Amino acid sequence: MHLTGLELAIALAVVFAGGFVQGSVGFGLNLVAVPAIALLEPAAVPGAMFLLGTPMSLLMAWHERDHIDWPGVRAMTAGRLPGTLVGLWLLHVLTGDRRLLFVGLSVIAATVVTALAPEIPRRGRTQIPAGLATGITGTVAGIDGPPLALLYQHAPAWVVRPTLATMFAMGGIVSASVAATSGDVRGWHLLLSAVLFPGILAGNIVARRFRHRIPTAWFRIVVLIVVGTAGVVTTLRGAL
Repeated sequence: MHLTGLELAIALAVVFAGGFVQGSVGFGLNLVAVPAIALLEPAAVPGAMFLLGTPMSLLMAWHERDHIDWPGVRAMTAGRLPGTLVGLWLLHVLTGDRRLLFVGLSVIAATVVTALAPEIPRRGRTQIPAGLATGITGTVAGIDGPPLALLYQHAPAWVVRPTLATMFAMGGIVSASVAATSGDVRGWHLLLSAVLFPGILAGNIVARRFRHRIPTAWFRIVVLIVVGTAGVVTTLRGAL
C-alpha cells in the first residue's frame, strides 16, 4: 500500500460517500469507491474491495433481516458460484484497465436495457442469470451491485436493502476466499480495508437518518442514475 496522507483522506471521503449511497438505496459502495480507489492505488482493486464492504453488508442484512427475499437469495447464489469461477478466469486474462472497461460497458448496457424494458419478473430464470452476472463483475472488479439492483429496481426499498446486503456479504466471502487461494488477496488488502472501514460505517449511519426521505416513486430513478453514472465513470477509467 503506497497511499499518502492526502490520498488516504480522499479514499476515506470516497468510501463515506459509498457507504451513504449503499445505506440509502441498498447498493452503491463499490460503484462509488472502485473507480476512485483504482485511481489512487490500482493494485487495491479488486482485492481490498472484496474485504471492505462485507462487514457493513452483514450489518445491513441483520438490521432489516425480516424483509430478506430468501427464495431470491437462494436462486441468485446458485448463479453466483459459477459466476465467481468465470470471474476468476477473467481476472487473470484481463489487465487492470481492461477489467474496469469490461465491467463499465456491462453496467452501461444493463442500465440502458433495463431503463427501456418493462419490469423484470423476479423468478428463478431471471435471478440465476443475475447471480451469474454479479459473480463475474464482482470477482473481476469488485462491482457486484448492478445486476441485482436492476433486477430489484421495482421492489420496495426495505426489501432491496437487506436482500442485496445478504448477497453482497455472501458474495464477498466467496469471492475473497477464491481470490485468496490464487494470490489475488494479500495482507495489505486486509490492512487497507480495516483503515477505510470507519468511513463506510459513518456513511451508513448517516444514511439511516435520511433514507426515509427518498420517495418510493423516485427509488427506481435513483437506482438507474447511480448505476448508469458508475458505468460511465468506470468505462472512462478503463479507456483512458
